[in-house]
Amino acid sequence: MAINVPGRAMNSSFDGVDHLAVVGGDGDTRVVGFQFAVQRGESRSYVLRFRLPDEHGSLIVLPTARVPSPHVTVQGRIASDEHQTTLRW
Repeated sequence: MAINVPGRAMNSSFDGVDHLAVVGGDGDTRVVGFQFAVQRGESRSYVLRFRLPDEHGSLIVLPTARVPSPHVTVQGRIASDEHQTTLRW
Protein backbone atom coordinates (compact mmCIF):
# COMPACT_ATOMS: atom_id res chain seq x y z
CA MET A 1 0.00 0.00 0.00
CA ALA A 2 1.35 3.45 -0.83
CA ILE A 3 -0.28 6.69 0.23
CA ASN A 4 0.63 10.26 -0.59
CA VAL A 5 0.63 12.70 2.32
CA PRO A 6 1.32 16.45 2.28
CA GLY A 7 4.96 17.30 1.60
CA ARG A 8 5.19 19.00 5.03
CA ALA A 9 4.00 15.84 6.82
CA MET A 10 6.23 14.56 9.62
CA ASN A 11 6.35 11.30 11.61
CA SER A 12 4.35 9.29 9.05
CA SER A 13 3.62 5.76 10.23
CA PHE A 14 1.04 3.00 9.91
CA ASP A 15 -0.25 1.52 13.16
CA GLY A 16 1.22 -1.97 13.65
CA VAL A 17 3.78 -1.64 10.81
CA ASP A 18 7.42 -1.56 11.91
CA HIS A 19 9.10 -1.08 8.54
CA LEU A 20 8.09 1.14 5.62
CA ALA A 21 9.13 -0.19 2.21
CA VAL A 22 8.90 3.25 0.59
CA VAL A 23 9.31 6.76 1.99
CA GLY A 24 10.20 9.80 -0.04
CA GLY A 25 9.27 12.88 -1.96
CA ASP A 26 6.81 12.75 -4.85
CA GLY A 27 6.33 16.24 -6.27
CA ASP A 28 4.60 18.40 -3.66
CA THR A 29 3.78 15.32 -1.56
CA ARG A 30 5.56 12.50 0.26
CA VAL A 31 4.76 8.87 -0.36
CA VAL A 32 4.81 6.28 2.43
CA GLY A 33 4.03 2.61 2.00
CA PHE A 34 4.60 -1.00 2.88
CA GLN A 35 3.95 -4.41 1.36
CA PHE A 36 1.43 -6.97 2.57
CA ALA A 37 -0.57 -9.89 1.18
CA VAL A 38 -4.32 -10.39 1.28
CA GLN A 39 -5.86 -13.78 0.63
CA ARG A 40 -9.07 -14.19 -1.37
CA GLY A 41 -12.07 -13.26 0.76
CA GLU A 42 -9.90 -11.54 3.37
CA SER A 43 -9.92 -7.83 4.19
CA ARG A 44 -7.53 -5.60 6.08
CA SER A 45 -7.69 -2.12 7.54
CA TYR A 46 -4.70 0.09 8.32
CA VAL A 47 -4.36 3.43 10.06
CA LEU A 48 -1.85 5.98 8.74
CA ARG A 49 -0.85 8.76 11.11
CA PHE A 50 1.20 11.87 10.38
CA ARG A 51 1.69 15.34 11.80
CA LEU A 52 1.66 18.68 10.07
CA PRO A 53 3.86 21.45 11.52
CA ASP A 54 1.25 24.21 11.36
CA GLU A 55 -1.25 24.87 14.12
CA HIS A 56 -4.01 25.71 11.62
CA GLY A 57 -4.48 24.55 8.09
CA SER A 58 -6.40 22.34 5.69
CA LEU A 59 -6.08 19.01 3.93
CA ILE A 60 -7.74 18.17 0.62
CA VAL A 61 -8.86 14.53 0.39
CA LEU A 62 -8.98 13.46 -3.28
CA PRO A 63 -10.95 10.51 -4.69
CA THR A 64 -8.95 7.30 -5.19
CA ALA A 65 -11.50 5.00 -6.90
CA ARG A 66 -10.88 2.35 -4.21
CA VAL A 67 -13.76 0.11 -3.13
CA PRO A 68 -14.66 0.38 -0.38
CA SER A 69 -13.59 3.97 -0.13
CA PRO A 70 -11.01 4.82 2.58
CA HIS A 71 -11.91 7.19 5.40
CA VAL A 72 -9.89 10.07 6.82
CA THR A 73 -10.31 11.41 10.37
CA VAL A 74 -9.02 14.84 11.39
CA GLN A 75 -9.74 15.95 14.94
CA GLY A 76 -12.80 13.72 15.13
CA ARG A 77 -14.24 14.76 11.75
CA ILE A 78 -14.54 11.81 9.35
CA ALA A 79 -14.49 12.13 5.56
CA SER A 80 -14.43 9.48 2.85
CA ASP A 81 -12.69 9.88 -0.46
CA GLU A 82 -15.85 9.26 -2.50
CA HIS A 83 -15.60 12.92 -3.54
CA GLN A 84 -13.12 15.73 -2.98
CA THR A 85 -13.35 17.05 0.57
CA THR A 86 -11.44 19.82 2.32
CA LEU A 87 -10.82 19.30 6.04
CA ARG A 88 -9.89 22.41 8.02
CA TRP A 89 -8.54 22.81 11.54
